[in-house]
Amino acid sequence: PILGYMWPTVKVTILGLSIAILLGIALAVLMNLSRSVERALFPYAVVLQTVPILAITPLLTQLFGEELGVRLVVTVLIAIFPVITNTLFGLQSTDQMHHDLFTLNHVSRRTRLWRLELPSALPSLMTGIRIASGSAVIGSVVADFFFVKGEKGIGYYIRTRQQKSIERPEMFAGTITASIFGVLMFLLVGWVTTRAIRDWHDND
Repeated sequence: PILGYMWPTVKVTILGLSIAILLGIALAVLMNLSRSVERALFPYAVVLQTVPILAITPLLTQLFGEELGVRLVVTVLIAIFPVITNTLFGLQSTDQMHHDLFTLNHVSRRTRLWRLELPSALPSLMTGIRIASGSAVIGSVVADFFFVKGEKGIGYYIRTRQQKSIERPEMFAGTITASIFGVLMFLLVGWVTTRAIRDWHDND
């Protein structure tokens, strides 16, 4: 039964992490292009990271319902911050001498981003993705706890088993299963990001 509850959690984790990566990179690039955009958007990213999800649960329920959509939103909100911060740090840490060289050669802004800033930011970005992978697992399990319509995830399994002392072994089994999934997810993403960095530099 546990594996049947794991699939919805796995699905939400992968989809939520993918959205968080794409959206986080896009926001970081926008903030890197314009200081005014960074000053306007970054405080909201910090607020999203610090506000307890439980505090905005009623709002999320009204906006997205209680099924797959709201679980994805919770997962993205929890996972996106390390992607934004690490990508932005990497983009802004590009060597100034390289920037000057690109300026002397009148390189376009798009080429500068693609050929200089993104390769320089890649290690930081991949670190952010690895951190976000663990956060995405936490987000999907937390969402399972509080949004129970539709497919039931491992968080729902754990919550319902903890209410009866006779089912505590099942609760611990669910917790261990979720933890193993989190570790496997972190290791898999770590392997993928390491390969991505190596392949990028080999092809560059």
